[in-house]
Amino acid sequence: MCDLCKNVRIFWLFAITTLALNVAHAQTDFYDQGMKSYRSKAYDKAAYYFDLAIKKSPKEDKLFFMKGKCKVELEQYNEALDNFTQASNLLPQ
Repeated sequence: MCDLCKNVRIFWLFAITTLALNVAHAQTDFYDQGMKSYRSKAYDKAAYYFDLAIKKSPKEDKLFFMKGKCKVELEQYNEALDNFTQASNLLPQ
């Protein structure tokens, strides 16, 4: 393999790894903010942060579960049920 090809390959591996880490970090930041807001009983704000985390990691059951808990506290039971159902569907079989 030529040196240029090796350098291009290394660049792309670095770029993909960096992007993946940034997405994971963003999801964690949103989750942490959601948990902080939930503990402070700012349920609207917490649901908003869990929503942002879900957009970054739509296969994480805990995000839907926590958003569902927020919706229960906000007495939005249909939305809570939808979130709990989604969380349940994401659990390993």
